[in-house]
Amino acid sequence: MIYALLLCLICLPNCYANAVLPDLALPSYIADGSTVLLDCGRVYSGELNLEAKSAVTVKTSGNCGPATISLATPLSGWRRESGAYPIWSAAITIQPAQVEVGQRFMTLAHYPPSPQSWMTAASQHAGQLSLQLPNHDVVGAILVWRANDWLILAHPVLRYTSPHLTIASNVRDEFIFPPQTSFYIEGKCWMLTAAGEWCVEQGRLYVWAHDGGSPEGRTRVAPRGSAINANNSKSIYIQNIKIRMATVGVVANNAHHLFINNSEFEQLGEEAIIAGGEDIYLDKLRIKLTGLNGIRFTDDARQIVVRDSTIDGAGMLGMPKRSKGAIVLEQAQQSHIIGNTILNSAYIGIRTFRHSVVENNHIVRACLRLTDCGGIYTYARDGLPLNTEIRLNTISDIQGSLSYGIYLDDEANNVQVVGNTIEHNAGGLQLHNAHHNLIQGNLFNKNKNQQILFNETVMQPILRSNNISRNNFINDDAVPVYRLWSALGSQTIGNFASYSGNSYKVADKGFAELAGSGMIDWRGWRSRMRDTGNLYPQNK
Repeated sequence: MIYALLLCLICLPNCYANAVLPDLALPSYIADGSTVLLDCGRVYSGELNLEAKSAVTVKTSGNCGPATISLATPLSGWRRESGAYPIWSAAITIQPAQVEVGQRFMTLAHYPPSPQSWMTAASQHAGQLSLQLPNHDVVGAILVWRANDWLILAHPVLRYTSPHLTIASNVRDEFIFPPQTSFYIEGKCWMLTAAGEWCVEQGRLYVWAHDGGSPEGRTRVAPRGSAINANNSKSIYIQNIKIRMATVGVVANNAHHLFINNSEFEQLGEEAIIAGGEDIYLDKLRIKLTGLNGIRFTDDARQIVVRDSTIDGAGMLGMPKRSKGAIVLEQAQQSHIIGNTILNSAYIGIRTFRHSVVENNHIVRACLRLTDCGGIYTYARDGLPLNTEIRLNTISDIQGSLSYGIYLDDEANNVQVVGNTIEHNAGGLQLHNAHHNLIQGNLFNKNKNQQILFNETVMQPILRSNNISRNNFINDDAVPVYRLWSALGSQTIGNFASYSGNSYKVADKGFAELAGSGMIDWRGWRSRMRDTGNLYPQNK
């Protein structure tokens, strides 16, 4: 025993490496101009309140790993419930938003059960489905449904009188239930019929752990909330911090000079960061698994940098929900999105807007749960110039039949798409009612449905004056390089773009598909569209 004690004194850090230390409390008051030092390797429970603070630095002290901020707290006092399933319950005083047992994320109980995720029901009235459910106790449950290829919505159930289920909220006319609506319902304990799920009923939390064992000593639950509240703040610096099990990692609306560096975000119920204001610098972040989005900027955000960060699994935590993307700038402007790696996103990889640069990013496997989607996406519904550059990115393996490596949507104009590698995607590039864009020096390699789709869907000649030049197109199969489609038929397709200096290593037959003509070969395309490029034989 003396030897063991001496050994422990010599190797003290290792003796406690596997010990479960109690959570620490975050400071309740933080003065302007202060530095908040959090002990390395420790977990701090609760929200760090930096609202309206100025010149505050938050960082880890020591070299034993980042300090963790989490909304989750341990829950004990479990009992085994009777029945065939290994379900355990414990009294709970909060409404949990997240539950984990043995450091494994638990999904809110849903119907239909795993592994099937969706059912289909008929709808003849707005806000009402016709379906038969095995249990009528669904009032107050959440109906999650696909409103469109690109949109998942969620509404509380108002009533269910078999076979009619009515949701509580009025649905916007453009998002009414489709005639055949895909859906699932979540949140009632009769739905708890599979391992890895939980529910709450009459003040008790019920879980079925992945391994079926007791949750005692290994369960943490988190309410809704943010780990760090930096709303209305100025000059906030967050460095070498880990955030996990919160609804939002950092919320920073109307922030000025926000700097987050070398920090980790894991298992966020909605998104890792929401930021607005100006002068926002996010660098070397590692984001793993969120329920909705990775990083989202509010419409007022300006002077943004996101660089050298990895986002893996944005929108992929738990069951499918509405997602906008891994890096989302819907109306935010003046951004530089540089050198990031984006993997396994439920929807868009990078959504950018005006006066922005998207450069040297690596995007793999976006659009996993929603389609009509892009690895990189932008639009200009106001018709004004975007003045945005999308350059030197690699976009591959984008999923979904209506998805593209790069998607210029809704009058996108004055965008430079230069030097990108766009390969092995459902589609290469779509220009939807887009005009005056430069598509130059890109590699389009073995995209499955077409390399470039021109898609004019309005009854006016709006898709025009795009420049397709010096690109390299490669495909081993008879996949069209171009598809030109217009609601106006064939009369406008000659104005869609000019084509010069491109290299085509593709099939001669079925080179392109034109509205009003169907498939045409290389000779027909070159003659009609005055393409000055060159077709090279395929290596078969």
